Amino acid sequence: MFKRNPRTYAARGPNGGPDVQLHGVKFPFRLNFYTALPSDDQFTLDDLEQIGLDRLRVLKAVEDANLRGKDDQQLAQLVQPVLKSCLPMDRPDQAAKRSQQLAYQQQRRRDFLSHFILRLAFCKTEDQRNWLLRQETSLFKLRWLQEDREDRERFLAQSGIDQTKFGTILAKNELETYRSELNTLLLSLPVDKQLPKGQEPVMQTTFYRVPFERVPELVSQRQSLVKKGEAIFAENWRVHVILGVFRDKLREALEVFARMLPTLGEEDRLIPILDSIGSQYLGRADSFVSRFAGDGTLIQFTSHDVESLSPHFPPCMRNLHSQLTHGGHLKHQGRMQYGLFLKAVGLPLDESLKFWRKSFRTLTDDEFNRRYAYNIRHNYGMEGKRTNYSPYSCIKIIMGNHPGPGDHHGCPFRHFDPHSLEKLLAAGYGVEGDSANEVLALSRNGHYQLACTRLYEVSRPIVTKRLAKASHFGSAEGNVKEEENAESITHPNQFFEMSFVGVHGMPEGQSEESGMAHRPKRMYGGYGGGRGGSSARSGQSTAAQGSTDLDQNGREDYGNGGFDDSELMDVDW
Repeated sequence: MFKRNPRTYAARGPNGGPDVQLHGVKFPFRLNFYTALPSDDQFTLDDLEQIGLDRLRVLKAVEDANLRGKDDQQLAQLVQPVLKSCLPMDRPDQAAKRSQQLAYQQQRRRDFLSHFILRLAFCKTEDQRNWLLRQETSLFKLRWLQEDREDRERFLAQSGIDQTKFGTILAKNELETYRSELNTLLLSLPVDKQLPKGQEPVMQTTFYRVPFERVPELVSQRQSLVKKGEAIFAENWRVHVILGVFRDKLREALEVFARMLPTLGEEDRLIPILDSIGSQYLGRADSFVSRFAGDGTLIQFTSHDVESLSPHFPPCMRNLHSQLTHGGHLKHQGRMQYGLFLKAVGLPLDESLKFWRKSFRTLTDDEFNRRYAYNIRHNYGMEGKRTNYSPYSCIKIIMGNHPGPGDHHGCPFRHFDPHSLEKLLAAGYGVEGDSANEVLALSRNGHYQLACTRLYEVSRPIVTKRLAKASHFGSAEGNVKEEENAESITHPNQFFEMSFVGVHGMPEGQSEESGMAHRPKRMYGGYGGGRGGSSARSGQSTAAQGSTDLDQNGREDYGNGGFDDSELMDVDW
């Protein structure tokens, strides 16, 4: 399917980017269920990677908007600039010349191929498949809402999918039977969805019915009428059924691709490119394992650097560090969460053993080696089945076991009581007043990752603005708050690296523009955490140096953020 032939191209795609030859299937619509497979398209491996990364940038923008809790209209405003830049899909003009019609086909074919490239790249693990499923479904919904009703119906009619899966129109006799209940249902909708006064809503609306298990969200939100095992709903809510069909088709296809990929025989040519694309999103924890400076030398911290690095830690790790420092011990879950985080920060095995031995100060060397040293080496892949374990992502921490008595693992936004969380925000990050109330409200409403992102933004405004300018997504945020420009936090190590890079700069050989503006989702995974050059290689971290609010290079520095670890010792779970 993919051929390495630089002479394949006769023309370039939109915005000068790579495109593919035009032959094979036509693309009459901007919407696509992606049920047909690419056939004889030819392009180089470099262009394959570029096309895949362009779509990945779009899905990253979709994910960031969703993590911020944006509604459909706000999401469209945020994502549209990225779509226009990376994956344009212009609305066709029926009177356009043949050359313009050809450009429409090029855009749609490029979208088609980019989807299948990411399918191959994200089909290996369940986490990857679930991530792609969520973002592709959100992108499809965005495009569906932007299409005209006539184009939607024509697209569904020509999709080749059983039309009953999209819902059956309610017959007139059934409409009369349920007329009163349907009127009550429509009147309960938001005001902007209702018809003008004097019109009976049920007579001005088209209703559909599907088996109720197909639309659980409509049933749970009481936006449908359930009768005889079927959910009856207004046309406005039909998008839920369409999305369900898209989601089911893609889920099934990803599982097929996962079984098919090992049989391609492309281990030396195609698979490395797919692996590279598949690893470049922040939801994947192992993108934080390796750290390299600009010259390719592995940058590492020492056990003595951990304390000076702690102001850059997210709340979950700051709390664990505090408890370990003052209590001299952490239970198993806390050790796993904190230990793997430090491993990804850049603490090698020998320094990790020194750090934990020093922290467990009440134990003798023999007790430490007998009870804890094996587990530490095991986390680094040096014992047992020698698996190189990855640090925990935000989702894993949030959805993991709830901390019990004496436990300190977990996410403060998920597991702290409001008073303890407010105390942590003030003592650890200097966030009080309206800013603290905003973060607390997000946490209270269950938006834990968004609360962590907002904490980063309000506690590091200078760094946030600078990183946003260097990020490909920063320019797409023109319709939101000026200070709301940070990458959405999906991993504790992402928080650390955004903070550390913002204060101490990029590694040698990288500029902010080259290091950030052109990196896709895993943009913080390749920085080396900003650990620069000779000082890091000599075993000393630049983070250990004292500084004021702004250092001599104009970078923001937080010192210890006014943080007194002792203030966190009375946290209630």
